[in-house]
Amino acid sequence: MPLKYLDFTKYITNSKEILNLANTLKSRKISSTLTNITEYLKSLPYTGYKKELFRTRNSLEVLNSGFLTGCTDAGLLFCSLCKSLKIPVRYVETIRSIEKGSQVAGHIFVDIYFTGKWHKYDPLVGPTKDYNVYGKPKIVLKGLDFTCLKKGQKILCLDELEKLKRLVE
Repeated sequence: MPLKYLDFTKYITNSKEILNLANTLKSRKISSTLTNITEYLKSLPYTGYKKELFRTRNSLEVLNSGFLTGCTDAGLLFCSLCKSLKIPVRYVETIRSIEKGSQVAGHIFVDIYFTGKWHKYDPLVGPTKDYNVYGKPKIVLKGLDFTCLKKGQKILCLDELEKLKRLVE
């Protein structure tokens, strides 16, 4: 089991509130638990992209706000809920482009480790065969959260959107 993918981060947080919610969504089968988490996330109001909130909130702040601004929020909270239940999960960022106003065109997926292998998953939809669901990404980054991701063997610490722009261009 890849234990490092049970670690919490600044943005994928552990708290009593997240653990309590995770326990209410837990089922005997991992696949049912994942479905329950996805259904919970889909039940949250979706406000759409808000530049002032993009990449500023951690998973507890997302939970406490009661709404999602997009797939980043969903991905962070999904990861926290899984890790609280000791399900290894890897944050996956796919980027197609950086649009005017610095809005990232892409999507957040997760890889979930069970049955001895990684499974691709869309936190707002469910299992997926690949990361091309929303268009072919120019770059696929995997890691613990959006601040430190890997592209192949190269580790990229992405604290600023400017660094993302250079990767896509």
